[in-house]
Amino acid sequence: MKELQPNFETIKKAFYQAFIDSYKVDLCISMQNLCGSLLPSFNKRKEEFRKDFNQWLNRLDIRQAGELILILKEQNKPVPKWAANWKYNIDYNENGMLDLIRTDITD
Repeated sequence: MKELQPNFETIKKAFYQAFIDSYKVDLCISMQNLCGSLLPSFNKRKEEFRKDFNQWLNRLDIRQAGELILILKEQNKPVPKWAANWKYNIDYNENGMLDLIRTDITD
């Protein structure tokens, strides 16, 4: 399926990839498992976390893109150059959806 908001999806994918395999996430999941309050298997809990995280990202409003970019930059995670330099506007794209419209034609 063709992405309807390709530039916003790029930011969400960068955010997902930056944190999904983080040792801090693994540590938190392990600590929850030690408390016995969640699924007993780390792998099952990790899979549940991935689903929950993905659903949370899918529900984000495009107006929160700036916060995602700020978090990525503060954590020294990779961010597309056009996003890191704030070279975008929120407007309707060719699919009729709100998207991050890049204003840096040369990058």
